Amino acid sequence: MLEEVIVENLGVIEEGRLLLEPGMNVISGETGAGKTMVVGAISIATGAKADARWVRVGAQEASVSARFSTPEGEFILSRTILASGRSRSYINGKMASIGELSTLGSSLLDIHGQHDSMKLVSLGAQGEILDRFGGIDTVLKRSLEVQLGTAKRSLAELEANSVSRNRELAIVEFQIREIEKIKLATDDEDLLLEEELDSLEQVEEYRELFGSMIELLEPSEGDSARHNSYSSLARRGGKLRGLEAISARLEALELEVRDLTEEIKGRMDGLEANADRVGEIRSRLVVLRDIKRKYGPSLPEVFSLYDSLIQSRDHLQGQLPSPEELESEIATLESEFLAVCKSIKDARTASARLLESGLNALFPKLALGRATCEVALSESIDGSPIHFLFTPNPGQAKIDIAKFASGGELSRFMLAITLLAGAECDTQLFDEVDAGVGGKSAIEVASSLVELSTKRQVIVVTHLPQVAAFAGSHFVITKDTNDFKSRTRIEKVEGASREIEIARMLSGSSDSQLAKEHARELISRYSSK
Repeated sequence: MLEEVIVENLGVIEEGRLLLEPGMNVISGETGAGKTMVVGAISIATGAKADARWVRVGAQEASVSARFSTPEGEFILSRTILASGRSRSYINGKMASIGELSTLGSSLLDIHGQHDSMKLVSLGAQGEILDRFGGIDTVLKRSLEVQLGTAKRSLAELEANSVSRNRELAIVEFQIREIEKIKLATDDEDLLLEEELDSLEQVEEYRELFGSMIELLEPSEGDSARHNSYSSLARRGGKLRGLEAISARLEALELEVRDLTEEIKGRMDGLEANADRVGEIRSRLVVLRDIKRKYGPSLPEVFSLYDSLIQSRDHLQGQLPSPEELESEIATLESEFLAVCKSIKDARTASARLLESGLNALFPKLALGRATCEVALSESIDGSPIHFLFTPNPGQAKIDIAKFASGGELSRFMLAITLLAGAECDTQLFDEVDAGVGGKSAIEVASSLVELSTKRQVIVVTHLPQVAAFAGSHFVITKDTNDFKSRTRIEKVEGASREIEIARMLSGSSDSQLAKEHARELISRYSSK
């Protein structure tokens, strides 16, 4: 999830910090206060384009950073934009290319808005949504593609020369060596190591705590006289009138300290922590993540690819088959490939109808009225590429959702998609999701966002009090103008201050007692926290 955003000298924001929480986070504020800048900051930190226009007037540079926590660890994505227009990118403090930043950012965060649903225009993105919704597995198809490609390349090699064959053999052998070098144990090694790491890290916490307790209770060599004097002081005090009770308490204190120290030592001895093992596991997980990134995305797929590479190497190193043998192998693979593609296309066709039905049923609840969506498969053997064709109103032309212009409708469309098909990213940011929405429809949209927030972290930029009332965490963007300068502040509002903000959203004024009462009622009825 996205935990923290820090902004300096970006547009109207001189300095700002946003500490987000799980569940539903709402960002509100008056028009022009800087809500768009906050979304822009998050976009830039995760790899969006940026130029000198983002740098605050009078500043030399602007900087943004976004801190994410994931099961794999913490990632801090940062950008610095110079007044010259150039920028620098960082991942966990290390220089990175904008491509690396964008790739990592797109795996951590989805931004849904007029200009930010760029994943929809990438090759195969809409097909991935349909496959995720239908649970359609394309691993076998990709494996057959690899085998078919290998066979066809082998045939071409026979018709070309040995130079190309040797070049291919070198690539295959390099990939095999790279996979073999990490000595994979099982196809679930990463999962087992993560479980072990969780256990060991918890043990380390206990050991550290117990060690601190023992250090406090058990005297060092220099302090031993202080503890050894408990008994002698108690005996001396017992001989003096009026000090009997104090002497007894000194004796009891010594016994209690000894008993407590022994009990803590016993608990500590029962723990089996291994700091070296923790380091080994973390290092190993880094290696496994790297190999999955290159050859995965999962270890089972790495194993599958490895087997294919071994076959390719053996084939390249062995006696060259005749063209007839290769042509026969290609024909067999093509037959299998066509059968698998037909099966995938059939599954996609059935899933498309179900997804259409689900979307069209959700649209009225998300203030999309009588809009409809058609999930269109192409004439190719597996139905790809796939396009989501949106019709805003009956009788209007169908629009590919990747070319859709309305930010509010696009955000609500993506909300419907995410509710039905799920999402790969744990953090979902919706900008303009409530544009043109009001009344009962606003409640429906907010309810859907809350439903999604039970499974994913949700960040919503809104101008509607009904949506803001549903928030688990509510942040307000305000702008102050002094000495001919504008400064934007980001604050979390709770209790009375939250009621004041929602009252402002209701009536345009935070002073209206009636609006405050209405705000209090909305929060009481709908707040998700």
